[in-house]
Amino acid sequence: VNKALRPAPRAPQAFGERCGIGVVFQRHGHAKRLHQPRANLRAAPAGQHRSIFDRALERIDRDPGCLAGVKVVKRSVREKIFSTWQEKRAGREALTFLYGMGLGPASAARVYKSLGPAAPALVREDPYRLCRSVWGIGFLTADRIARQLGVPPDSPRRITAGLSHLLDAAAGQGHCFLPVRRLSSSAERLLELAGGTIEPFLSALATDPRFVLERRGEETDVYLRDLWISETELAADIVRLREEVAK
Repeated sequence: VNKALRPAPRAPQAFGERCGIGVVFQRHGHAKRLHQPRANLRAAPAGQHRSIFDRALERIDRDPGCLAGVKVVKRSVREKIFSTWQEKRAGREALTFLYGMGLGPASAARVYKSLGPAAPALVREDPYRLCRSVWGIGFLTADRIARQLGVPPDSPRRITAGLSHLLDAAAGQGHCFLPVRRLSSSAERLLELAGGTIEPFLSALATDPRFVLERRGEETDVYLRDLWISETELAADIVRLREEVAK
């Protein structure tokens, strides 16, 4: 009888009336995990626990400063919740952007791991950063994203990325360099540009640290710098060994 007449427990005022959220964040185990409370929601009607928790998350997402009104949670915990929420929010926004660019979950996760929360700004600044910095994303994917972001077809950045891609592909076939004429015609086909567009641009590569231009008779050869260094050092080693044998 006494149990039946006992007053129903009052719902805890977790975030206070100022926030208008009837939910309490508790820390269980790992500080970086936010869990749905159980005992603290026992006064809520059955079936409404999840919706109450969701409303709390939505409120924090809109106004993280509302955590300052949580008197039942220690200040250090509130600060941890706030910083973690900001970090997770930036991650969600970055992944949403990458999904919108047509990347799948695995590719988007690799981009986020490589570039971090600043991924959207970095990709907008230079979409071809993706094929340089993220394993598994090639030039064609980066170029598709660049076109979505409005990069002009004859953009110097696009042309440079295309040339680098062609030289990489040639290296996979055993070539350390490509002659200018062959590289120009291949680039114009790849980038779908008019004939004669690429060759005038190639002279600017002489000042780009990623490339090396080397005269060979009447021809000019274009190397990726890493391959040029490897070939030069290998040639020097062969000469040195030959001289040692001749002694």
